[in-house]
Amino acid sequence: MLALVGVIDHGEVGVLPKVTVLRVVLVSVFVGASVAGCGSAVTGERCPAAESARVEALRTESVLAEVFPAVVDRREEVTLPCDDSGGIGHVGWNGYVPTADRDRVAAFYRERVPASGWTPRLEVDDPGSSEIHTTRHCYTADRHPGVALRVDLWGNPREPTTLVSLDLEFSSTGLDCPGE
Repeated sequence: MLALVGVIDHGEVGVLPKVTVLRVVLVSVFVGASVAGCGSAVTGERCPAAESARVEALRTESVLAEVFPAVVDRREEVTLPCDDSGGIGHVGWNGYVPTADRDRVAAFYRERVPASGWTPRLEVDDPGSSEIHTTRHCYTADRHPGVALRVDLWGNPREPTTLVSLDLEFSSTGLDCPGE
């Protein structure tokens, strides 16, 4: 309707040719369909309601508030399983810590995560090559069956910062720590 008024305002008087009216109607229908498609993708309407509900429940998990004091550039990350090519949902965050604090960061989470009610299931510290050093801790909690909590430290020991992430992972069939 607004497009039709715009055409009239630009000097066309009287009855519009049928082609012009058809062109205006098609543009309006196309724009409406595009907006509706974007809206459903952004709100997660195409995902099962149970996945969205689980994400909202996990977002309130107190362990996500456990942040080592030196973390910078922290970013929240949320992915529904239906939006992930592997079918895994993620609720968590990542940021950076000074590489010199790496052992203190690992010790911080080794203490704080179990205090939040999570049971340690796996710890891997792989210095790897001189390029990458990976540390992964994995936890589960009875109150969240099928959810695995990963705390990862990843980085080059010669670089000033190391990536740290705290990630609650789940799928429609449930997840555990590797090896369980």
